[in-house]
Amino acid sequence: MSKQTNPDFSHQGMQYFDLSHAAPMFEPVDGDLSKPDTNKPISDSQAVCGHGLGTRQKKPDFQAAAGYFQWGLFSMDEHFATHIDSQCHFVTTDPEMTIENPDRRYAHEFTLADLIGPLVYIDISERVKKELSKNGGTPSPDTAITDFSNSSEATVRLSDIQAVEEYIAEGTYLVFNTGWEDMWRGESPENGWYHPYNNGLNHPGVTPEVVDWLIELEEKKGFRINGLFADNIAVESGESLLGPDGSVDVQPPKINGPYLHALGLQRGWKLVENAANLNLLKNMPQGTGTLLVGASKIIGVSGAPARVMAMYPAA
Repeated sequence: MSKQTNPDFSHQGMQYFDLSHAAPMFEPVDGDLSKPDTNKPISDSQAVCGHGLGTRQKKPDFQAAAGYFQWGLFSMDEHFATHIDSQCHFVTTDPEMTIENPDRRYAHEFTLADLIGPLVYIDISERVKKELSKNGGTPSPDTAITDFSNSSEATVRLSDIQAVEEYIAEGTYLVFNTGWEDMWRGESPENGWYHPYNNGLNHPGVTPEVVDWLIELEEKKGFRINGLFADNIAVESGESLLGPDGSVDVQPPKINGPYLHALGLQRGWKLVENAANLNLLKNMPQGTGTLLVGASKIIGVSGAPARVMAMYPAA
C-alpha cells in the first residue's frame, strides 16, 4: 500500500500532521462482507496484520441526468487500522485492579474534550531500531534474539516519561513513537500472532511501571490525562499484554494481561492504536502540540476508526 504523499499541511499559521493509516479494503468472498478476498484488493490495498480486514461491496450505480452516484457497503473490525478504544473495550473484573465508578462509555459518548488535548511526544524509535539491527532489522518472537520485554531498553521505560513530566497536564495525550508502524504491512502467517507486527507479543510499548507512575501522577496533581497513542497493536508492551504464563500458541490465545487496558480504560484513558507518521513529530517543540482524534461517532461499539491529526503552530 502506498505511503501517504502529503501527510502534513499548513494553514493560517498552523501545521497539521496526519498520523493515521489508510484502512485497506478488499472485495468480499461470495458477497460475504465478513470474509475479505486478499487476492482482490480495492485500489492499492495490500494485506496487513489484523483480524477483520476491511471489505467493500459496490452497489449498483445510482443514475442521474448529469452522471451517476457510486456507493456501496463496507465492513471492518472496530479495532482495525488506526482506531480508538472505547472505555468499554476491556472490562476489568479483577477486584485488585478495579476502581470505584469505572468509566464504561461507548465510542459515541466521547465529548470533544475527550478527543482533543495537549500532545506530549516520547520517541524510543532509535533504541528499537538498534535492537532490530541484531536480527537484520527483522523482529524475532525469541527475546534472546530481539528483546522487547518490559526489562529491555528497547521499550518505553519510566525514565522516558519522567523526562517529560513538566508537560503532562489535564487532558494530555501521550504519543509514543516506537518505530513499529512498518511492521503492520504484509500477509499474516497461519497463526497471525506471529506476524512481525504482533511478533508473538514481543513488541515495544508502554510498560507497567509507566502505567503505575502515571496513576500516581494523576493522584498527586489531581487531574486526568486524556490518553495514550502509539504505532503498535495496543499501545502497551507485548509482555504486559501476555502476562505471566500467557501463550499465543494455543487456541484461543491465553492472554493474562493486559495491564494498561485493565487499569487505564476504566480511569477514562483513551487508547489510540496503530498510528502512522510519528517520525514527522520528531523536531516539533515539546509542549506546543495538540492531538485531534477524529473518532467515528458510532453507537454501541467498543472501538472506532479514527483519523488522527497533530496540530502545531507553524515555525
